[in-house]
Amino acid sequence: MVRAAAGLTAAEAAAALRRDGPNALPAAKQRNPLLTLAGQMVHFFALMLWAAAGLALLAGMPVLSIAIVVVVVLNGAFSFAQEYRADRAAERLRDLLPVRGPRSPAEYVEDP
Repeated sequence: MVRAAAGLTAAEAAAALRRDGPNALPAAKQRNPLLTLAGQMVHFFALMLWAAAGLALLAGMPVLSIAIVVVVVLNGAFSFAQEYRADRAAERLRDLLPVRGPRSPAEYVEDP
């Protein structure tokens, strides 16, 4: 049990560390880039455009169909590139964060 005024003893802290592990968030799972790219090609608006391309092809307008497909693919590629770069930048920023400990010697509490 933690006493608000005194905190944990070194033995209690060591036991809690062994029992519960370090007080840290787990690392985020990295998503496969191919799944991210596929997600950009099949979101709701992209699906509507794929359907429009199919309908344009069925209606005998192959040029329009090709133009729609090109728009969907280019949009997906640019969106994927932006998301991929943003994820990498967030990882680099996360790596720069310091491990937080006591800010000053006054925050350390000695065992009695």
